[in-house]
Amino acid sequence: MSGAASIRSPLAIFLTVERALILREAVTRLSTERAGWLWVIVEPFEHILFLMWVHGVLQHHVISGADTPLFIGLGVLGFFMMRNVALRGMEAINANLALFAYRQVRAADTIIARAVLEALLTMVIGALLLVGCLLAGVQVMPSSLLTSFLALATLWITGIGLAFLMSAGVALVPEVAQLSRMAFTPLYFFSAVMYPVDWLPRTTRDVLLWNPLVHSLELVRVGFFPAYHTDPRITPVYPLVVALVIAAAGLALQVRFSKRLLAR
Repeated sequence: MSGAASIRSPLAIFLTVERALILREAVTRLSTERAGWLWVIVEPFEHILFLMWVHGVLQHHVISGADTPLFIGLGVLGFFMMRNVALRGMEAINANLALFAYRQVRAADTIIARAVLEALLTMVIGALLLVGCLLAGVQVMPSSLLTSFLALATLWITGIGLAFLMSAGVALVPEVAQLSRMAFTPLYFFSAVMYPVDWLPRTTRDVLLWNPLVHSLELVRVGFFPAYHTDPRITPVYPLVVALVIAAAGLALQVRFSKRLLAR
């Protein structure tokens, strides 16, 4: 037939779906109240600035080779991005149940869309953080932006993988949602968000380095501070492998329980 419709590739369908979902998520989050776009950025930015002020200025912590407020700001920014991707992704399926009437939309698509939106918001907040530090007279001279970027990308993938796992878990056991939110509080303190790994005793450090988030957050700072030295065992390979394993396991659960996920 001369007027036959062209067949789109799976990748083209995926990108079209993601674009529509990202725009829908952005409109939903930014139009819930007056100047919603401003509060979405200002609220986490204010939180990060407050923690930087308390721990970096008020308590006069000194971190060798790094500006203390910026050191803390980078750690909080990286952890919050991973946490927000995981928790918002966990809720993405329930928030978009009506869209699954379209056969092109899959459960994982809604999670990825929220993750992309969180990454974009993190970029904006990170840029404001750096500009604020420059205006305050802080020397922001990254030694390796690529190192920091790859570490943040690893945190992002980790968040997506956790979102896959937790959303599947919620479909089987609803209490998983509350337990997951509670788990991020101790994880926050055991991920070296507010302190360098070298401050810890050797035995404690040996245990903490099993946490892949510690490696990624330290690498974010290594990329920004040329004179900052961390534990020599910090590596980009270990957290990336863990992130990919978590993401693969989460995708496997998404496929295995796809009907349960969409039937809620």
